[in-house]
Amino acid sequence: MKHYFFIAFILFLGALAHGQTTADSSSFVPQYDTETNYTLKTKSGSIHTGQVIRETSEFVVLKNKITHRTVEIRKSEIIQNNKSAGRDLSNETMGENLHARNYMFLSSAFLFDEGKVSTNSHWLLLENINYAFNKHWAITLNTVAFYPISLGLNFAYEITEDNYIGGSVFGIGDITSGGNSSALFGYGAQGKFTHGNSNKNLTFSGGVIGLNSDLFYRNSTSAFVNMAFISAAYCSRFKKNVALNIEGWYLPELTSGFGGIGFKFIGNEVICWTVGCYALINNSNNRVNLDLRAIPVPYFSMSRKFN
Repeated sequence: MKHYFFIAFILFLGALAHGQTTADSSSFVPQYDTETNYTLKTKSGSIHTGQVIRETSEFVVLKNKITHRTVEIRKSEIIQNNKSAGRDLSNETMGENLHARNYMFLSSAFLFDEGKVSTNSHWLLLENINYAFNKHWAITLNTVAFYPISLGLNFAYEITEDNYIGGSVFGIGDITSGGNSSALFGYGAQGKFTHGNSNKNLTFSGGVIGLNSDLFYRNSTSAFVNMAFISAAYCSRFKKNVALNIEGWYLPELTSGFGGIGFKFIGNEVICWTVGCYALINNSNNRVNLDLRAIPVPYFSMSRKFN
């Protein structure tokens, strides 16, 4: 009798375990679409791209269709996931461009790296320093030869897949001001729209900048002269370590603009360099005057990430 009771008890435990497993399986809801390309970023900073071929309650498995390499990632380690367009395999073949925020002078509306400091140095003279409070908000400090000249606040949001909006407000200090003049040299505000992924994208922006009227007039009744501007920039990463950047700016009140073209050399996850040229074009009287001001000026910048 005891023998039969023991067998019944074992069968009961087996049925209970099977029921628990079945309940756990039935409660699992997939988070990822199979046969869809994803770019996943983990807490360690690693970035994986590929097609989802398998998913469990704890893991997701990606397969790169180019290299045929598979990787299993624990879901609890994933901090960011983005779908890749079906026909756009640039993120999958080359990985995410971690330096996509900056073109040359213009920056995109891509989200910030939370809690990180980044710098973008032009000619090793003009330094742009950013600290991101979170992925949507950051503070910016600009310096000339290590002397602070402006302070600003930036924001960025993803509105739909591959579409982002952002902007900034800033104040410019007068480093030459004496006791008899204002310490505020200028101010500005800018809005941005970016479309695309980190490897191929396009940004449009526009805004207004106000500068001390002493730059333009001797006896002005207004302290500042306000000027509107529009700009656009394009990035295309055509090799793993090289991207083409093009940007242009136009100021209607001055009937003038300037633009540049450069190649960004991506060293690693924390540093990159951009080499190119910039030129000023005067379009007064609807004529492009090709004078000394239009001669291209060599351009060089270095971007770094910290923390």
